[in-house]
Amino acid sequence: MSKLLAQRMGKRTIIVTALRHNQRLFATLAKSKDVALGLGKDYNAESSKLWAMVATSHIAKSPGCMGNPSG
Repeated sequence: MSKLLAQRMGKRTIIVTALRHNQRLFATLAKSKDVALGLGKDYNAESSKLWAMVATSHIAKSPGCMGNPSG
């Protein structure tokens, strides 16, 4: 094998290795993004539930609410 061919093969190997490494990085980033979006959705769902409970509690404690005698 000539020296030039060996250098080209070496460069090709380096490029392929770098591309595979980048592919793994992008896959990891994509998974991280999915996890972050999932956590955000869970947070929003819990936040909505808590706000609904706060609103319900506030309404139930308000004077003049049905079943609550006005003071």
